[in-house]
Amino acid sequence: MTHKRFAAWSTGVLLALVATLGALVLVWDWNWFRGPLETMASERLGREARIAGAISVDLSLQPRIRIDDIAVADADWGGEKAMLKIDRLELVIVLKDLLTFDLVFPEVRLERPRLALAVSEDGQGNWHIAEPDVASSEERADIPRVERLTIRDGRVSYRDPAQDLAIDANFDMTAREVEGGAEGVAVRGGGTLRGEDFTVEGDGGSFEALRDGDPWPLRLKLAFGETRAAFDGAITDPRTIDGVRGRFNISGPNVALVLQLFGIDALATRDYELAADFAEDRGVWSFEGITGRIGDSDMGGTLRIDGNRDPVFVEGKLDSERLDIADLGPLIGLPRTIGDRSGAARPAEGATDSDDAPVRVFPDATLNVAALKRLDAEIEVTGKKVIAPNLPLDDMKARVTIKGQRLSLKPIRFGVGNGDLDADVEVNGAVEPVQTSVDARLEAVDLARIVADYGQPEAARGNIRGRVKLSMSGNSIRKALGTANGDVALILQSGEISALAVELVGLDLMESLALVVEGDERLPVSCGVAGFEAADGILTARLILLETRDSTIRGEGTINLGSEKLDLEFRGKPKDLSIGVLHAPVRVRGYLARPTVSVLTAQAAAQGAAAVALGALLTPLAALLPFIEAGSDSENADCRKLTKEAEGKGAGGAAEGSSADPAPSKVIAPKPTVRSQDSAD
Repeated sequence: MTHKRFAAWSTGVLLALVATLGALVLVWDWNWFRGPLETMASERLGREARIAGAISVDLSLQPRIRIDDIAVADADWGGEKAMLKIDRLELVIVLKDLLTFDLVFPEVRLERPRLALAVSEDGQGNWHIAEPDVASSEERADIPRVERLTIRDGRVSYRDPAQDLAIDANFDMTAREVEGGAEGVAVRGGGTLRGEDFTVEGDGGSFEALRDGDPWPLRLKLAFGETRAAFDGAITDPRTIDGVRGRFNISGPNVALVLQLFGIDALATRDYELAADFAEDRGVWSFEGITGRIGDSDMGGTLRIDGNRDPVFVEGKLDSERLDIADLGPLIGLPRTIGDRSGAARPAEGATDSDDAPVRVFPDATLNVAALKRLDAEIEVTGKKVIAPNLPLDDMKARVTIKGQRLSLKPIRFGVGNGDLDADVEVNGAVEPVQTSVDARLEAVDLARIVADYGQPEAARGNIRGRVKLSMSGNSIRKALGTANGDVALILQSGEISALAVELVGLDLMESLALVVEGDERLPVSCGVAGFEAADGILTARLILLETRDSTIRGEGTINLGSEKLDLEFRGKPKDLSIGVLHAPVRVRGYLARPTVSVLTAQAAAQGAAAVALGALLTPLAALLPFIEAGSDSENADCRKLTKEAEGKGAGGAAEGSSADPAPSKVIAPKPTVRSQDSAD
C-alpha cells in the first residue's frame, strides 16, 4: 500500500471514529455515572452518598456538568436522614487542562444546599468523617482549583443539646474581585442563635490562595442581639481551619452570652467593649494585648482558652488601671446592672408595712454552679485603683482558680484605708448546697481615712486590725451567711474619737457611742475591741469594749446575718465619778441596712444594770488577741497592757474607780432615729 493510499485510509478511519464518538455522545445517558460516583464518594467519606436526581452535561471545550439531588447520610446517632443535601451542583471544567492532569473548575455553583450539624451527648460532631491527611504545599497542587464559587439560598443548622445551643442560618455566597484581578468570595446571611436573631457578613480571599497555601484573608462582621463582633485577619491553613490570626473586636451587654456559644459557662458581666490580637491553633484560642472596658473599668492583659481539655481551661492575666467595684459584683452574686436590685431588694424578715422595709445588704443572686462544672481556670486580676463609693478601697489583686468544681481566691487582697485586707476564699461547688470558707485579715487600716470618706476627716483616728474566719453553706451570699459558723473580731488602738463629730457623721452604729459619753471633746481610745462568735448565722458578742481616758464602754447583743436584724446594747462606766456625767445606755436594733438607735429610760437602765469587773470583761480579750494577731505583740500593746492590769487586780476584782451603773442623770438630745425605750421594749 502506497503512502498516499495509507494516509487516505487512516483519515477515513479517524473521521469514522470521531463520527461514531460524536453519535455516542449525543445519545449517551450520563446517568450511567451515578453508580460509580456514589460508590467513589461513599468510600471517600466513610458514609453513604446518594445521587437521586439526573446527571446532565452541556458539551463544549469547557463542559458544564449538572448533578441534581445529592445527599450525604448523617452519623448513625444523628437525628437527620442526611447531614448534607444539595438540590443542584453545577461544575464547569476545562478539557485542555485534563491533558496535563490539572483539574480546574472555572465555576462551581451550589443551589439550595442544606447542612445539618449536630453534637452528640459525648461531644462528637456529626461532621467527623474520614480523616483527611494534612497536605504539604506540594501536595496542594493536586487539589482541584476553583476560580469562582457561588452558593444560592444556603442553609445551615447546628444543635448541641449539652450546651442548649441551637443555630439556624441562611446565607448566600457570591464572587468579588480581589487584588490581582482574581475572584474572592463574599458571604451574607443571618438566622437565629439561642432564639436571638443574628446577621453575618464577610469577605474572603481568592481560591487560588487556597491551592498555593498562602494565608487566606478573611473579614467577618456579626450582629447578635445587642452583641457586635468583627474579625480582620487571615487563615494560615484553610483546609484544616487552623492557624487563624487577626484583630478581634467585640462589644455587648454580657461577655457570658458569647462564651456560652463555645461551651464556656461563664459568670455574668456588665456591658463591655473589648479588642485583642486573636490567634487560634489546633483548638487553642489566644487573646493578646487586650484593650477596652467592662462596665466602667478599663481592661488589659491576655487570655488563653484551651478547648482540647475537658473541661475547657482558661488562663490569663487581666489588669485594670481603674477598677470599679460594681464590675466585680456579678462574680459574687450582685446584680449585673447598676441600680437593679433584683435578688437583693426584698423586705427583711419580720418587717411590716409600717417599717418601710429596707433593701437587704447581702445579695441573694444564686451562684452559677454550672460554670464551675464546665470550666477550669487560672486567672490573675489586678486593679491598680479601685473605685468604690462609701468604701475606703485603694487597690486590689486576686488569683482566681477554678478546678474540680471548686472556686478559690487565694489570695484576694484589697488595699483598705491605707492598710490591707488579705483573704483566702474557698467555694466548693461539687456539693449541694455550696460550701464556702473565708479567712480574712485586716491589717493597719487607718480609721481617719474611713471617716474621711464620709465627710468627717477629723472625727476619728487610729489603726484597726481584725480577722474574720467563717465556714458556711448556701448557693448565694445571703443564704450562706445565714448558716455561718466561726469568729469575727476587730481591734482599734491608740486612737481618738470626737464625740460630736461622730454624731454628725450620720453613722447610726457609731452614733450610739456618742450618746454614751457626753460632750464634743476628742476621746482618747487606748483599746477598742469587738469580738463575735458566729453560730448558725447569728453573731453573738463575746466582747464589745471601748477603753477611753475617762470611761469604759461595753456592749453586748447579737447580729443575725440571715435576717440582718440587729439587737445590740451599749453601756458606759466612768473611771472617775467626778469626771463627766454618763448618759443612759443605748440600744441598737433594726436591720443592717437601716439600724435604729434607742436611749433606755432610767427604769430600763436600772433593770439591766450590772456591776461587771474590768477583769471579767477583759478575760475574752485575752483570748481574742491571738486570734486577730499575725505578728508581734507590740502592735496591740495598749490592749495587752489593759489585760495585764486587769489580771493583776484579779479576775473577780472590780476595776479601780468602777461601781454598779448609776441611774443616768443627763441625756444628749437624740436625732429623729433615736427613740427612748422603757422596760417593756
